[in-house]
Amino acid sequence: MKLFVYHTPELTPADDLPDCAVVIDVLRATTTIATALNAGAEAVQAFSDLEQLMQKAKLGRQTNDFALAKEAVQR
Repeated sequence: MKLFVYHTPELTPADDLPDCAVVIDVLRATTTIATALNAGAEAVQAFSDLEQLMQKAKLGRQTNDFALAKEAVQR
């Protein structure tokens, strides 16, 4: 069995996709989401596309109706 690890969707090769994929991002994401919801957040929205996130963040700064948080990605 071969195991390949890709830390972000952008790093996954588009030309050689496997028959099966397993995605595990449990610890940081769910801890952050649970903490935000426990602190009173109405919802949590996750983005895999940085440009989409930045557009939403710009709108949020204009309306001042949500907080922006992110995970750091080391490359």
